[in-house]
Amino acid sequence: MNGSKQLLYLSAVTEALTGLVALVSPSLLAWLLFGLPLTIGGELLGRLAGCALIALAIGCWPPEDVREERAPLRGLFAYNVLAAVLLLVIAVRTPFGGVLLWPAVLFHGTLSVLFFLAWRKKRSASVLSRF
Repeated sequence: MNGSKQLLYLSAVTEALTGLVALVSPSLLAWLLFGLPLTIGGELLGRLAGCALIALAIGCWPPEDVREERAPLRGLFAYNVLAAVLLLVIAVRTPFGGVLLWPAVLFHGTLSVLFFLAWRKKRSASVLSRF
């Protein structure tokens, strides 16, 4: 199994599990990330976000054909950059922070770099294969 496919599996499984936790208990996830409880509206929105994370995981599950791996790499790169930036802003600019906030910032930041490198490698290989 190649490195980008392993990265896709890791990210898809992580997002699916996080989505499942958000779907079942959004308050637990909010407490672990931000150290805050959720309102009823936050609970409902958290469950919706859980559904979105599960859908993201399904959409980015590695394809069988190696040539089709670039689309999920781009999608998960964008998601991880946005998640890392949002969580970093929350960590730095607000008084909120649970035990998993900084690890989540580091996790998504690291995945952003890895997905960028994997996407760039696939893109270079695709360009070279045309010649």
